[in-house]
Amino acid sequence: MLLGDADDRLAPITDLLTRVARHPAGNRALTETITGLDTRYEMRPDSDHPWLGRLAPDLALTTGDGRTHLAGLLTSGRGTLLDLTGGRTIHESAAGWADRVDIVTATCPDHPELTAILLRPDGHTAWLRTAGHDHADGLHQALQHWHGPAAPSHAASAETSH
Repeated sequence: MLLGDADDRLAPITDLLTRVARHPAGNRALTETITGLDTRYEMRPDSDHPWLGRLAPDLALTTGDGRTHLAGLLTSGRGTLLDLTGGRTIHESAAGWADRVDIVTATCPDHPELTAILLRPDGHTAWLRTAGHDHADGLHQALQHWHGPAAPSHAASAETSH
């Protein structure tokens, strides 16, 4: 409505928004702001990775069941931990949260630098690791922050593996 019946007083703002929207970066910024995709939640622990605290992109993945996309793994309404290492260490580190977090082993050919990603149920990246970083650095802290303490039978092992 603001721009629909614009009179001469609104011409400068109409011109500015039109110019911004015509530029690809401006169009993207406006779209992300209007839809909330520019939201970045503060995360603990924090890092400088651009995905942390933001909606994760819909990554193309391969699991034991075949090809899928990240969005398809979020339909359970639970947290999701993607283990992209092919090993057991991430699974073992997060075992105390398996009653609340889906732990999925996958590969991500488009992002081979990624080794693990913890997603909130809404798809925001709560924690991630890339090649060359300690796998458990911050994982337990993020799991506990978003999903509560580890299940009692796993709490002692989660505390000792920090």
